[in-house]
Amino acid sequence: MTYNDNMNEKNFQTIGIFQTPLYVSAEGYEIGASAIEETERILSKLRRNTGNNFSDNVDIFNSLNYDEYPEYERMRDYCQSHLNNYVKEIFCPAQEDVEFYITQSWVNVTRPGEFHHRHAHQNSILSGILYLNAVKNDNICFYHPMGSLINQTQFEPTQWNVFNSSRYTYSPKSGDLLLFPSWLDHSVQKNDDEIEYDRISLSFNTFARGSFGRMNGLNGLHLC
Repeated sequence: MTYNDNMNEKNFQTIGIFQTPLYVSAEGYEIGASAIEETERILSKLRRNTGNNFSDNVDIFNSLNYDEYPEYERMRDYCQSHLNNYVKEIFCPAQEDVEFYITQSWVNVTRPGEFHHRHAHQNSILSGILYLNAVKNDNICFYHPMGSLINQTQFEPTQWNVFNSSRYTYSPKSGDLLLFPSWLDHSVQKNDDEIEYDRISLSFNTFARGSFGRMNGLNGLHLC
C-alpha cells in the first residue's frame, strides 16, 4: 500500500449531521395593493420593540374580521399550508392526528436606521416570517445554538463554511415565507439609513395538538 499525502485529492468526505432546517417557500406570496392597504390599517397603532416597532394587534390571524381584511385571510391560509408541509416533510409524524396551528401573529416595522434585536420565540414550536416589504440588501441572521463552543477554538478562516460559522445570514425578498424552529436565535441588522422605506414583515408562532410519543415508550402525550 502506498501512502498518499496529497490532500488536494478527494480522499475523504465531510458529512453535515444534525442540521437545523430553514424552510423557505419556493414560489413566494404575491403582495398586491390590497395587502398593502390592509397592512397600513393594521399599522395605524404600533408598540415599541427593542430597535423597531410592531403592531398593536399581536393576535392578527385569530382576531381580524376577514370580511374587512380578506387579504389577511389568504395570508393565513398560505402560511398554514406551508406550516402543514413543513410538519409533513421535516417532522414526518407517524400519528395521523397531529395538527400544527398558528397561535400568535403580528406585523413588524423596521424603519431606516432601525434593527431587530437578537431573540428567540418562547412557548412556540415553529415560528414563521412572511415578508410583506423587504428592503434593499435585506437580511435575517440566524445563530448557531452551540456557537460559543464553535468559537472556543477560533482561527481566521480562508473561507466560511457550515462547519466553522456560528451565524448564517439569509437575504429575503418580498413575498418570501420562512419557517424555522422557535428556539433558534435570530436578528435583523440595522437598515441602511439611506433607504427611504420601511421593512415590514408578518411573524407568527405555532403550537400543536394531537398524539405524541408512545405510551409504551413512557413518553406518550395527548394535547387537545
